[in-house]
Amino acid sequence: MADQIFEGTFVPPMMGIGDVPIPLSGQGSLAIAPDALVVKGYRSMNSGLVFLIFLITLAVAIGVAYAISRLSHQGLSAERVGAAIGAAIASVLVVPRLVSKKPWELAIPWQSITKVRVDISRTHVQVTVKKHKPRGLLHFKPGDGPNQVVIDAITARISR
Repeated sequence: MADQIFEGTFVPPMMGIGDVPIPLSGQGSLAIAPDALVVKGYRSMNSGLVFLIFLITLAVAIGVAYAISRLSHQGLSAERVGAAIGAAIASVLVVPRLVSKKPWELAIPWQSITKVRVDISRTHVQVTVKKHKPRGLLHFKPGDGPNQVVIDAITARISR
């Protein structure tokens, strides 16, 4: 039974600088339970895979633009290169949304949470998870109320 439930949005960055972001994105919740932080959300696509899709799409699109220009005996125009770059950017924006996100629920024991803080942009809460799979940073933006309410609720549990 959860003491408090915070509804909001998971907002992982494309790349983590210090800690790897835990791949949760979109609508979800954090529940303060007696023995664990219960996290419900949707598993997001690996950002490295998204970048790889971008590179492959860009290479294929430029290759097709070059082949068309050679077959039509015209030079490689800025419009064709622009179209190729546009196709690659569109792949990064569209493909992750086409891949179905799977619901994911985690029960993270309180002893596995080492730190909770507001991120540098002050828009969401970062929860550092160690000695638990997956480990890394949860990036959570509360839907109602300030970040500090979430931080205080989690800190009260991990400082016991």
